[in-house]
Amino acid sequence: MGYSHTGSSWVLKTNSDCSTFEKLKTKPSSSTVFSSKKLSVALVKLAAMDSKLDAQTISVIQVSDIMFKITKMKERFDSFKDLLLATHLQMDKVKNFTREIGADVDRIRLKLDQVIKETVKIANMVQDTLTNIKTSITKKFEEISTAITNTLSYFMCLR
Repeated sequence: MGYSHTGSSWVLKTNSDCSTFEKLKTKPSSSTVFSSKKLSVALVKLAAMDSKLDAQTISVIQVSDIMFKITKMKERFDSFKDLLLATHLQMDKVKNFTREIGADVDRIRLKLDQVIKETVKIANMVQDTLTNIKTSITKKFEEISTAITNTLSYFMCLR
């Protein structure tokens, strides 16, 4: 509740005027605990300041200079409150974006792990194939070597 300055007169605020702020103030947030607590505390302090300004407005309604200053203070207070709420929303957006990036990084890590496993599998297959070829060539070489040795021995012994 309280009064608000509209144009050249003061009007009593209704519950519907304050309900939006109250809903925003008490709305649970998905923001980090650190920022949520600080922002909530700041909103509560700002609400207390707002009620004090309303009380001051009622008691000094005759002094126009003080009224002007109080009005300016309330305008700055409202803009600060809006800025604080906008900051809170932006922090939520950053948190959600960070969460999305983390999910993307996890997906990339899983795909990279799959690629590494596939690469290791292919490298093992190549190594096994090369071992089989080496064994096969070694056997062929030994057979040819034995055949050449036997042939040379035969021709050398005949003389």
